[in-house]
Amino acid sequence: MEHDVAKKLIDSLEEVNKTLFKQINIIKAKCSEEEARYYTRELARVSGVIDCNIYSQIIKKYPDLDPLKEAEEKLNAGL
Repeated sequence: MEHDVAKKLIDSLEEVNKTLFKQINIIKAKCSEEEARYYTRELARVSGVIDCNIYSQIIKKYPDLDPLKEAEEKLNAGL
């Protein structure tokens, strides 16, 4: 995979993860407690697959695309 394609994929996956986690508040507000636990767990599972199976492969090849690296750099700059 070329760097520009990997960057686009990382950016898209970041949006997918954000979208998934935004749904948790809606789920908690509109579902029973049992349903909310189930769907929250499953959303976390989907996100985990994205993180472990897709991000990890891209970041091995292109460490500069690690979304946590940018966040860490910003945090360290503020210290």
